[in-house]
Amino acid sequence: MISASAASGLIVKNLTCLRNDKLLFRGINFTLNPGEIIHVHGENGVGKSSLLRILCGLLQPVEGEIFWQGQLSASNPIQFKSDMGYLGHKLGLKERLTVAENIKIFIDSKKFDGAGEIIDDVLTRMGIKHLKNHLCDTLSAGQKQRVALARLLAKKCTLWLLDEPFNSIDVGGIEVLENVIGEHIQSGGMVVLTSHQPVVINELTIQMLYLR
Repeated sequence: MISASAASGLIVKNLTCLRNDKLLFRGINFTLNPGEIIHVHGENGVGKSSLLRILCGLLQPVEGEIFWQGQLSASNPIQFKSDMGYLGHKLGLKERLTVAENIKIFIDSKKFDGAGEIIDDVLTRMGIKHLKNHLCDTLSAGQKQRVALARLLAKKCTLWLLDEPFNSIDVGGIEVLENVIGEHIQSGGMVVLTSHQPVVINELTIQMLYLR
């Protein structure tokens, strides 16, 4: 039975992951409500990326269930994918398109009339509006990471699953990203992220999930 308070969030029950005949983790349980963030922590190879890939539906767990908005996430995958944004190690940018073109792909077609304003807004928030018309294959690794995060902002989804989002980003970029994540949480969004480094965001309470 799912409580009314948890029905608007993400519930993970008894997740177990096996990769290449190796048990990565077993019995993972947590609840993430609107306005909350979970930092998944652990050494390399313990399954942090695999956990996020299971949450977004790219991998299947050996055991366990994932509930979103009170229902199994797999029961309405189209709605879940609409509500969820995933940023993995492979950013999925189209290198021969401009920054603006890469972001427009993630904007709901119903909002295309205002796509220019949305693109300008998210690029400004990520501090890269000056790169708007640059081809993505001309950017540095850190700039590409910011484009991928701006794309996530443009999608306007509720749940963010971020795998090492601070990788390749300089000190200024880390501050920008922490502010953006903080704004998302304060507006009722939810975040699950992995990171080897400490995460401090606008004095928010961050739940810690340790994989061993």
